Amino acid sequence: MAEADGTFTTAEWEALKDKYDRCPECSRLWGEIPVLPGKKSAITRDHIIPISKGGRNDISNLRPLCYSCNSRKGDRCEAERVTSQERGHPSRRIAWTEFPRRPGLPARRGIRRGRQ
Repeated sequence: MAEADGTFTTAEWEALKDKYDRCPECSRLWGEIPVLPGKKSAITRDHIIPISKGGRNDISNLRPLCYSCNSRKGDRCEAERVTSQERGHPSRRIAWTEFPRRPGLPARRGIRRGRQ
């Protein structure tokens, strides 16, 4: 990040973090998010417009996110974000068991637990 424009102080970052009691992306409270081994906090600095896309490294382009939301976001901007529904998140998919079987098709084998 040495080549990125902009700066911010630790005091500015702490003041920004204090405005949030939870991750703005997933809404989990900071205290409910387990801290990864070797880390001091579950809170990470997210560049709203990534440095790789021309974003600045200043306080107006930062927001706190939990490590899992920041990792999922990667170097995408908000406009490039893909929702879990668009991505086909398992909770949004229709299970094959919800579709009626067509007559004459062989039974599916090995798909359901406990069947052979």
